[in-house]
Amino acid sequence: MHATTALHGTFQTKGLGDDLYAKYRHLLEPGDLLIAGVAANTRVDRDDEAFLPGALDESLKAFIAEGGALIHHHAKSQVLGRVLDAHSDDSGQVHVVARVDKQNAASPMYWTYCAIRKGSIRNFSFGGYMSRIRTAAGMRIRKMDVTELSTTSTPVGRGTSLSVVAEAKALRDDPLHALRLHAAAMRLESALDALNRPDYGCKALADARGDAAARALAVLRVRVALYEVHALA
Repeated sequence: MHATTALHGTFQTKGLGDDLYAKYRHLLEPGDLLIAGVAANTRVDRDDEAFLPGALDESLKAFIAEGGALIHHHAKSQVLGRVLDAHSDDSGQVHVVARVDKQNAASPMYWTYCAIRKGSIRNFSFGGYMSRIRTAAGMRIRKMDVTELSTTSTPVGRGTSLSVVAEAKALRDDPLHALRLHAAAMRLESALDALNRPDYGCKALADARGDAAARALAVLRVRVALYEVHALA
């Protein structure tokens, strides 16, 4: 039987934003949002069900390895991004980190992107196939094959949380970017100047191994400096 459910907890991003951004920034492009929170726990939800501890553990690794689809409100056609990490703690809460891909104004998901960015959408909800058992306390979900994680404003569960940890910026928005670019340009200028000298700026190498070796090193320095300027420009 196919079903979706969300069970809630509290996730504090204060003090974690920089660490998470540093860890996942290589997977982000300018405008992408890095979000994090708790997507499930063992609290009884609005359908009077609850996950048993560890119900999602077996499935989470496979879910991440298979791409970890992040969608909105269980609409499989509305792929927002990718789940980057999902793991449970000793209390049964499942913590997640995900990327919301930047949407432009022409995208049908632009409103969703903006709502997440502004904090209007603040919950998660897992979707997948569930196996249930009846207990003295009521129906419990003993296992779930997770197929997607949704952002939502109307979760079935209680207390999930979603926070925007960071928004990826273009390099040129970095206040230190201009200084890095200037330094790279100076290194390129110095390398070009050395290339035009009789000893190619490598007198010791020229004396030891000849002009050809010195020139080869000078050319390499120019190429490295040029690549650095190109990467920052």
